[in-house]
Amino acid sequence: MAAPSRDIAARPAGAPEMSWPAHDRPRRPVEAAERPPRRTGPLLRTPSISPFRWGALLASVIVASPRLAEADWGIWAGIAAPLLYAAFRSARPIRYDAGRTTTVALWLDALIHTEVVLLTGAWDSPFVFTLIPPVLQAGFARGSGHAARMAGVIVLLVSGPHMMVTQELREGVLGAAAWFAILLVVAVLSGFAQQVSSESVRQQTITLDRLHKLSEANALLFQLHRVTQSLPASLDLDELLDASVARIGELLSYDHLTVLLYEESTRTWVPVRTRGNWQRQPIPTLQLPPPLVRARMSLKVVAEPDLGPPRSGLAQGTRSGLYAALQARGALVGLVALESGEPHRFGTREIELLSGIIEPLGIAIDNARWFGRLRAIGAEEERSRIARDLHDQIGQSLASLAFGLDHLKRTLSRGGDASLEVDELSAQLRGTIREVREALYDLRTGVSDTTDLPSAMSVFLDRVSNRSGLQVSLRSDGAGRLPLPVEREVWWIAREAVANVERHADADHCDVSWTVTPTAAELTVADDGVGFAAGAGRIDSYGILGMRERASTIGAQLDITSAPGQGTTVRVVVRRDGGPV
Repeated sequence: MAAPSRDIAARPAGAPEMSWPAHDRPRRPVEAAERPPRRTGPLLRTPSISPFRWGALLASVIVASPRLAEADWGIWAGIAAPLLYAAFRSARPIRYDAGRTTTVALWLDALIHTEVVLLTGAWDSPFVFTLIPPVLQAGFARGSGHAARMAGVIVLLVSGPHMMVTQELREGVLGAAAWFAILLVVAVLSGFAQQVSSESVRQQTITLDRLHKLSEANALLFQLHRVTQSLPASLDLDELLDASVARIGELLSYDHLTVLLYEESTRTWVPVRTRGNWQRQPIPTLQLPPPLVRARMSLKVVAEPDLGPPRSGLAQGTRSGLYAALQARGALVGLVALESGEPHRFGTREIELLSGIIEPLGIAIDNARWFGRLRAIGAEEERSRIARDLHDQIGQSLASLAFGLDHLKRTLSRGGDASLEVDELSAQLRGTIREVREALYDLRTGVSDTTDLPSAMSVFLDRVSNRSGLQVSLRSDGAGRLPLPVEREVWWIAREAVANVERHADADHCDVSWTVTPTAAELTVADDGVGFAAGAGRIDSYGILGMRERASTIGAQLDITSAPGQGTTVRVVVRRDGGPV
């Protein structure tokens, strides 16, 4: 049973706006523009070696100070080159990346200082300390292996000329071994420091990436929570569809929206809600657009980034779209199409949002359709009950009046005195009229947008007390109302329970209580009548079957406790959050 199509692209001025449930928390989801950008590069730079470079240069100057005092111009020139280079690299440090430029810069740094050492005495040069920073920097930038190879090359370049000048092989080998050991230790330590730094960077990158994903997931889950928390709240199909389409419009950006429900009797798909799409006619299954066919078969969200030729979508001129099936109890109940005139309009976020919406929406639509069917069945049963009551009560009174009139007619035909019979018939007629009025008034009494359950129950109990002499009491605790369809079903359960007390319980007192809390609502009808044993009578006696069916329709728990001579208590509990009782 599909609802008629309705275009809600524009809301008339002054019309009430469909609102989502009042129990939504006043929280605004994080927009994409407000989320922190994802960090893709390293979080920490490799440590600068400028302090080490200047420290080595200072040590070299201290060692060379005696020769500087002797005005050794070669030493002065040796100081100038590392000094200018240190100043240059302090202002323009080498960038640590995986490119060839970094490798060239590292080796150029090492060769410059090696040349200075060679020109000022090889291993006897006071500037030999300036060989340490290049190896240290190579370890930071490329790891221990690269730095160790650089240390070996430096030692070979310096040791050969040194031994040719000194002519002392043993001294040259010992000097080379000592400095190779020093540079190798520097290479290993700097490489280890680089690994520790890289691991720290990696862990921080992973942590921030997880935080970013958690932030996105939190925003997505919050939006889905607001949807799933609200979709099952209404059992009215039109109200549910309006509210759902409005919420989808808040979460997703699109040009055309169509919600189609399957009509079993005609085997067609009926567009029950549209926005920006003027498709109104039911669509046979064989004429569904290819994307909707794929969604119907896959039962998952189908994303079409580029639909290609016009008319391959549902609405005219669409270039991209999201298509999804609505399911409930393993059966297909409808389809949803979100389309746009731009290609590649929908991304991963839109797919995830729609995926989270379709399951609760399908269940809510199925619930609303079944509730509509049950309500129609309930209306038929209610008509039967009214007919039975009219037959049992007013029908008997009218039959008695008919017998009385026949007897009056025979009395008058014999010329007898009929004044007493006329008085009796008049009293019976007034009683019948009163019964008709009471029945009609009871039918008009009920809950509505302006009349809550305690108000309706108070009026009904007053009339029951006046006509039956039953002493009644009503207690109402808490504030707030249930959705109107749910409250109406509770009202009919309460009315049936009180009617049973009036007609069958032979009770003196009837106590009714209605308690509303933030999580649940509870109705209790208790009497001090004759009661009945468990399992006594028929299962549908005294309207118990009808009360159980109404409770099942709204997901409420119905408990009826009774014992002979101890009265009867009817208790109904409804969860306000839609969860199990």
